[in-house]
Amino acid sequence: MTTKRTFLEYKIDGKAQEEHRLPVETLLDSLNGFKDSIYEAHKVLHGNDAELPEINVVAFKPGSFETILEVANHVVSELDTLQVLGFAVIPAVADGVVRSVVQALRHIKGRAFDIVNNRDGTFTISVDGQEPIVTNKAIAVSLKNPKIRNGIESLFADPVSGEGTDTVSLSLFDPINQQAVDTVEPVIVTPDETETFQSN
Repeated sequence: MTTKRTFLEYKIDGKAQEEHRLPVETLLDSLNGFKDSIYEAHKVLHGNDAELPEINVVAFKPGSFETILEVANHVVSELDTLQVLGFAVIPAVADGVVRSVVQALRHIKGRAFDIVNNRDGTFTISVDGQEPIVTNKAIAVSLKNPKIRNGIESLFADPVSGEGTDTVSLSLFDPINQQAVDTVEPVIVTPDETETFQSN
C-alpha cells in the first residue's frame, strides 16, 4: 500500500506570540481539533473501518508560533481528506463549484444553512440572503458533521479569537526546502472570521 505524506505548517501570529510562546491549552486544543477534523472526515470519506492517517508533529520552527505537522495517509483514493477539508488546496477553479469545507464555511459565514441533494449527484448549499452554491457529496456530508466542525473551530476560530492574535494559518509545507509551497493556497484566518469557523 502506498503512503502519501503531506506536511503542513500551522502558524499562530500576532503581538501575543512575539516571544514565540503560546499557552499549552491553546496548542493542545488546536492540535486536537486538527486531528479530530482529519480523522472524522477520513471516516466520512472512506468508511469507519479504514485505517486512519498517522499525524505527527515533525518540528518546531522559530518565528511567531509555528509547528510542522505530517499527515501520512495510507488510503489510496481520489477523495483526499486534506483537500476535502481545504487544508491543502490547489487554487480554486472558477466553475462555481465549492471544492472544500473551508470554502463552504466562508460562504456560509456562521449562518444557518440547508443542503439539498440534486438528481445529478451534486449538492446545493442554501443560506438566506446569499446565492446558493454547489458542491459534492464529500463536502456536503463533512459540513454537516459536528465532530469535523468542532475540530475546525478548535484549529482556527479558538486561537484567532484570543487577544493579541492577528492570524492563524495552515499552509502546505515543503520539508526539503523548509518553506511553504506557494502554488497551493494557504488557509489564513483573521479575528473577523471567528464566527465563520465556529461550529455554532
